[in-house]
Amino acid sequence: MLVFVGFLLLPWVTDRTLGARPCGRIGTWSRATSVTIRDTRKLLFGADWRLLGAFGYLWFDIAVLWVCFRALGHTPPLSTIVLAYQIGYLSNLIPIPGGIGVLDGSFVGMFVLFGINDTTATSATIVYHAISLWVPATWGTIAFLLLRRSRNQPITWRRPRAERRA
Repeated sequence: MLVFVGFLLLPWVTDRTLGARPCGRIGTWSRATSVTIRDTRKLLFGADWRLLGAFGYLWFDIAVLWVCFRALGHTPPLSTIVLAYQIGYLSNLIPIPGGIGVLDGSFVGMFVLFGINDTTATSATIVYHAISLWVPATWGTIAFLLLRRSRNQPITWRRPRAERRA
């Protein structure tokens, strides 16, 4: 929370300390960061319909995880699912090549820490990832094929003749 408030106060501090002209690299950086923070604040705290997509994506993704637990017969409280989801996704900041297993392990670990059976947590996580991978992949493939057809481009899986000769 302190970092968030610090970022919100950065434009005010920059205006007080630098005045109208930034000097040097730090001054230029702080001025540019202040402009970005002001624009972000205006977007976040103003009524903008475009943010509905971001909030909708987050809550629908959490709802899929909740439905996976519900399908397995054990539904933890929504606060547990939301907290485990947020902390699990924060673990993606750990630099693991390809991110293999980080999110899955974090989800399962957080749910077990919150008192959910490890088999249930693992099963719900695997089903959640299957849904979150295959639903967009399926619809994306269909959309790609329709887009190619609407552009009158043939759908071929071979390389063009010019590339085959070279």
